Amino acid sequence: MTRPVVPLNGHRPAIEATIGEHDDATPAGVQVPCIALDLSKAAAALSISPRLLDELARAGTVPSFRIGRRRLFDPDALRQWVSAQAEGGAS
Repeated sequence: MTRPVVPLNGHRPAIEATIGEHDDATPAGVQVPCIALDLSKAAAALSISPRLLDELARAGTVPSFRIGRRRLFDPDALRQWVSAQAEGGAS
């Protein structure tokens, strides 16, 4: 399935991109900043087990959100939560 690529200026380019196609604008080896962490990466960042983090997130103790069936974590929200814990604040 192809879809037209529409730049921010609204003009349609002469080429179309295929969904799932490699993006030539991002060269190999360039890291894209992570805007959401999955359960295992967030648990590793907090130095706790994924099971414990899942329990805390389900209870609403740790900030998280869901996209479909996946539970994801905003790195900035996790940093704020950790700072609040370090200051002795409740979740």
